[in-house]
Amino acid sequence: MKCFIANVPVIVKHFDLPVSIPFAFIDSPAVDILLGHEGFFDNFRIKFEKDHNVFEITYPPKR
Repeated sequence: MKCFIANVPVIVKHFDLPVSIPFAFIDSPAVDILLGHEGFFDNFRIKFEKDHNVFEITYPPKR
């Protein structure tokens, strides 16, 4: 599927700095944008629990 990729600065509430994340915009009635590993999932801990209506973003533990 063809897409348009743009780097978008994102500010997450209660986090220190904005993060520049590549977003892929696609022409699909079912999907508006795709958010991937690069810049987001590899920098934050993400928790999805659809059955409990939970979406949580936290910093990963320090290594």
